[in-house]
Amino acid sequence: MARPGETGEHLVTPEVLVVGSVSRDVTVTVDRFPAPGETVVGHSVSYGLGGKGANQAVASALTGVPTSFLGCVGTDEAGRGLLSTLRERGVITEHTTTVSGDSGSAHITVDADGENSISIVPAANRSVTPDVVASARDRDFDGASVVVAQGEIPVGTLEELGRAVAASGVRFVLNLAPAVEVSAECLAAADVLMVNQSEAEAIMRRHGLSSVEGRASFAEGAAGSGAPVAAGASEPAGASVAEAVSESAGDSEPVGAAQSAGASVAERLTEIVRCAVVTLGDSGSVVAVRADETPGPAIIRRIDAARVEPVVDTTGAGDAYAGVFSAALARRLRGSDGGGIDGGGFRSGDPLPAEIVASCAAIASREAAKVVGAAGASSSYSSFSVEEQ
Repeated sequence: MARPGETGEHLVTPEVLVVGSVSRDVTVTVDRFPAPGETVVGHSVSYGLGGKGANQAVASALTGVPTSFLGCVGTDEAGRGLLSTLRERGVITEHTTTVSGDSGSAHITVDADGENSISIVPAANRSVTPDVVASARDRDFDGASVVVAQGEIPVGTLEELGRAVAASGVRFVLNLAPAVEVSAECLAAADVLMVNQSEAEAIMRRHGLSSVEGRASFAEGAAGSGAPVAAGASEPAGASVAEAVSESAGDSEPVGAAQSAGASVAERLTEIVRCAVVTLGDSGSVVAVRADETPGPAIIRRIDAARVEPVVDTTGAGDAYAGVFSAALARRLRGSDGGGIDGGGFRSGDPLPAEIVASCAAIASREAAKVVGAAGASSSYSSFSVEEQ
């Protein structure tokens, strides 16, 4: 199969279609974050490709899995640069639209510990409307087997995407980051809901799944793990490397406490979604898959993790996780020979097997760990693999 840029994008059939945001990242490094009203002197400033959608598309494409990006850039110089960078990183941009006005931007401050704070200006990303999704639906999602979306595009677009994928055979990975208010129907349309700790709690509260006991146990587990607190688009799931996939509860503290609490939350989420992946920072992640089509006891898989040192910048690590996960899933759905969707013996439309999801999550955690040792979001991505090791 032709790769993007070799013989023309129109000849490449994507396996992953990312619907999402793209922006220009402006990253400033400082010793510490300024207090309100305070000015601090930064060490450096850099400019690069950003936006959760673009980051995830680049991560997916860098695995070698053909990946298309469906989004909007502005008519400014930044927009032209963003399109060029996407293409250089191997992303198919045939249906990326240029709209009048400014491109989206993200303003990132990174301190000496690698933590960050982010402010985003959506601008052109607001033009990723339901009509854009309708056009993709009419094209049968360009032949992709996995469609990915995040919370940085309008809620109405996510709702339309949920309806569109529900009527098709394509698999839907919804990385609800940030945790914008979408309907239970939109959540139920997702084959995989991928969220971090705070996003999971927000969804639970919004849809009546949380309890005082559940919130307390999750908060205590996360606090005990030392897991970094997510900030905006910077969920640091990639600050660790997957070592094993385990069903046991015998993990050592404090990782075991965070994973046990995370497993409880992930299982609660399966009351409204078929499959939940909850990332826990340096405590790994948890996969919960509904055992059948009706809510009930879920199949739980825990992905253990080992800390990567030194952590320079967690920006974009969570996006690398989501992008690699989606690419790994697409490759397993299509089969190693690139033929029909067989997924190793399960039919299109069936719930995804827990072992398939857990395998993709373990690969994603391992690969996303590669980015935290360098500054920047997708600018720190080199190459990723979807192979098990």
